[in-house]
Amino acid sequence: IRSHLPAWCRYREWHLSYSPAVHGTSLRTFYRLQAADAASGDGDGANLVVIRDAAGGVFGGFVTEGWRVCVKGYYGSPDSFVFSRKPGEAPRFYHAVGQDEEVLLWGDQETFSLAGALV
Repeated sequence: IRSHLPAWCRYREWHLSYSPAVHGTSLRTFYRLQAADAASGDGDGANLVVIRDAAGGVFGGFVTEGWRVCVKGYYGSPDSFVFSRKPGEAPRFYHAVGQDEEVLLWGDQETFSLAGALV
């Protein structure tokens, strides 16, 4: 994953902000911890979401700002990307295409998504 990150955050020291095993399965807690990280001044909001599915696959994405409820529309950056890796296969990365009006992140009280102008 590191080689796909933007240069400005490739070698930073990362920390765990949220895990269902540690913090419970609450999207409200996820958003609250994202806001706390942004307010702490320790970072710029850039983060990785990494999920392991029941079949052992791993998928997720990198975003340049913290997740938040944004019911009026999407937000994001061309540095964002998503990735997936099935067991026994090499990971696949899908980067934003860099269009000026890209839409990448969205969230409400029940879900969040990383999508839009990705290839």
